Amino acid sequence: MSPLLLRAPVVALVASRAPAGTPPEAFVALTLALALPVAGPVVGVVLGRRTRRRCEAAGLPGREVALAAEVVGWVLLGVLALGVVLVAALVAVPLVLLSQA
Repeated sequence: MSPLLLRAPVVALVASRAPAGTPPEAFVALTLALALPVAGPVVGVVLGRRTRRRCEAAGLPGREVALAAEVVGWVLLGVLALGVVLVAALVAVPLVLLSQA
């Protein structure tokens, strides 16, 4: 099963509980943060922050959805960074040990 299909119910649940008048950018930010593997979290953070500031400045509803997109984006970026560090360590440690032998 596609990871995108597994994440779709989350976005649908958020959309069903969001107040009327929530900017579509908030849903786009959350959807992209969950759907795209590498660029999605970055887009989620940037678009979520921009939409949250717009909601606060204009008094629009949907600040929570934009904040959720921003938080999900940061968490996924952290997981991605940990994965990169782990893969680098798994490659570097054997190379160092082989070079000493």
